[in-house]
Formats: sequence, C-alpha cells, structure tokens
Amino acid sequence: GPLKTAAVHYDRSGRSLGTADVVFGNKNAALKVVRQYNNVPLDGRPMKIELIADFSTVANLATRLSRPAPFPVRGIRGGVRGNRGKRGNIHGNSRRRGGRGSRNSEKKMPNKDELDAQLDRYIKFNKIKNN
Repeated sequence: GPLKTAAVHYDRSGRSLGTADVVFGNKNAALKVVRQYNNVPLDGRPMKIELIADFSTVANLATRLSRPAPFPVRGIRGGVRGNRGKRGNIHGNSRRRGGRGSRNSEKKMPNKDELDAQLDRYIKFNKIKNN
C-alpha cells in the first residue's frame, strides 16, 4: 500500500530499540500489513503490529492550537511496532510514567512562533535521519 513514512526508534547511543512507526496513506493498507505480518517471527521473535488510530480523528494543527481539546487526540501511525532487541528492566519491560513534578514549577507555554520553529527542526531532523 501507499507508505508515507517509516521511522525506527533508537536509544541515545544509536542502538535500535526494536520498535518502529510506519505511516500509511490509507487505513486499508495499514490493515493489510497488520493482517499479513502481525506475530510473524523476525530474528527469532514475533513482530507485534498494531493499528494506532484513524486520520479522520486528528484535527489540524491550527485547530488544536486555538482551543484545548476535551479529550486527548491520537494521530494515526499505521502501526508497525516490532519489539526485537528490547532489554528488560525491573518493571517487567513496562513503560513507566514519570511523576507530576512540583506545583511551584510553572511551565511557560510556547507561542506560535516557538511551536513553528520546533516543528521545523523536528521535520528537518527526521528528513536527515531517514535519508
């Protein structure tokens, strides 16, 4: 199907975490990949492939910045998530969330220009990384 982007996740030292996000142009292509490759062994371990969400649920950036959403919105990442090469930890390989932080530390909300600059840096970094 129409593949839009693919990104392998690495740790700070450049080793693969064994996971990746793959974005497809349409839901049917993503569903086909899930059906075809979920639980298929790769390097001796079964790949776990998930369909994360649907594009139709994601508001455009301007809409999301102009008013707070009542519920979190998750975008589609046409769901290829392998898990090879992961190292265990004391929490059974679960992803633990951090604490809430101090009430005294008020976080400054970025303005539109700062958000645009962050997005430009992110896109530029991913283009370099994927080439």
